[in-house]
Amino acid sequence: MKHIIFVDSICIGIFLFRCFIFENDRQEICFGIFLDDHTAPLIWFEREGDDTASLHTNDELTQLINTRTQSDKETRKRNFKSFLQFVKDSERIASKMVFKGRKVEYLSKSQDLSKIKKDYVNKVD
Repeated sequence: MKHIIFVDSICIGIFLFRCFIFENDRQEICFGIFLDDHTAPLIWFEREGDDTASLHTNDELTQLINTRTQSDKETRKRNFKSFLQFVKDSERIASKMVFKGRKVEYLSKSQDLSKIKKDYVNKVD
């Protein structure tokens, strides 16, 4: 995996999220949100067919966030709201810069998001 263009970053709680346009192992141009210094993306979009960009999430990194977080439930709610806004802003960038003219599957509208939110916000303290 090769990072091509740095797009944006945000620190939320103890985590740093960074967006990159990157080249995957099949040498395809993708867009992803990376966690801290991990080489695999947490969330990424890649071309699928001629007119679609599909969304993928890394369950292992999602679980890592849930395990490492030390915030109380109210703070996790605020953190998730900030993360969601960052994802929405990133999705807009991805659709314009990388997947122009393609139908993009958005995390903000996916069932993956409700699972991520439930697991993170409702984590037992």
